[in-house]
Amino acid sequence: MLGFSRTGDQDVAIRENASILMEENYKENYGGFDPKDPSTYIVFSLMKRRYREQSIKLASYMQDQFAGSNRTDRGVKEQSLAVLATAGMPAVLTEIGFISNPDEERFMMSSAGQESIVNDLFNAINTYRKSVEK
Repeated sequence: MLGFSRTGDQDVAIRENASILMEENYKENYGGFDPKDPSTYIVFSLMKRRYREQSIKLASYMQDQFAGSNRTDRGVKEQSLAVLATAGMPAVLTEIGFISNPDEERFMMSSAGQESIVNDLFNAINTYRKSVEK
């Protein structure tokens, strides 16, 4: 099924993509994308399907690495975001934490936290690379 699994997903995607309008050449960069036009998300959904399984696999490896490092397991979620849909390869957007959470902010600002985050991302990408090279 194309589209959004929940009505609220479309609202979130529209809000998330609205910042694109602030870019100087957003029409050229995103092929005439209009974050206020719901039909745009149908087109993005079609584009995203091409690399959907690979993107989910990569995101799952990332989430597994974060969870293995005692980070909060927020799961893997899908949204139609312009920055991901227009990528000509598997693509993910990962939230490594929230600065609005004092514990997470301290972790992300610490040398040990930054090293942990980078190692988790590296290991996930390396695991993905090895899985597609088989």
